[in-house]
Amino acid sequence: MDKKKIVIKLGGSFLFDKGPNTKHMKEIAEMIKRLDKDYQFIVIIGGGSVNRMYVEAAREIGTNESYFDLIGIDTSRLNARLFISSLGHIAYREPCKTFEELTSAEATRKVVVLGGLVPGQSTDAVAAEVAEYLDASRLVVAKDVDFIYSDDPDKNPNAVKYEKLSKDELVEIISKTKMRAKQYSVIDLVASMIIHRARFSTVIVNGADVKNMEKAILGDNFRGTRIV
Repeated sequence: MDKKKIVIKLGGSFLFDKGPNTKHMKEIAEMIKRLDKDYQFIVIIGGGSVNRMYVEAAREIGTNESYFDLIGIDTSRLNARLFISSLGHIAYREPCKTFEELTSAEATRKVVVLGGLVPGQSTDAVAAEVAEYLDASRLVVAKDVDFIYSDDPDKNPNAVKYEKLSKDELVEIISKTKMRAKQYSVIDLVASMIIHRARFSTVIVNGADVKNMEKAILGDNFRGTRIV
């Protein structure tokens, strides 16, 4: 019997905030190991604080914006390699760097882990595109927030919490977000547009709650935002 394909985006904002959170990484890895019999996982890892540190250094040096993208890809792949080590023998041993490599790795039935792929594209967009490319049944986006909000809930107490959004509503809300560094947005516009056109289901959860993330993978009741 074919396993259901699940793509998980693990945001660097919670997993690599002040360096690698190895305790949390192990908890997520153990969850994936428990479910590996019934699900085929493809995991995309964000850059987190490692990326921010290098980008700030590059900015001080005077590097241009396009080079920041290359730094982001490299740091997310470094994070991916560390997460691979937490999975042990069930993982494909190298972070995929192209869709051709992804196709070969996915055929092994191992857990496939990757970071960024191309300049100018966030790891959120990579996750959405990978989910569409592999005909995954679900995309689980794990971030440092519980829901998609209309605005930053830490700065705006009147921010609206969305437990369910249509694909049209998702694009509309994200489109209103200014696409600037440090501007509040759970996912970016490119990712939301891929989600809009694709057939897989999408959920947004707080990655710090591994039990809740597991519920979202299994299709049980969970705390988070459903894109329907």
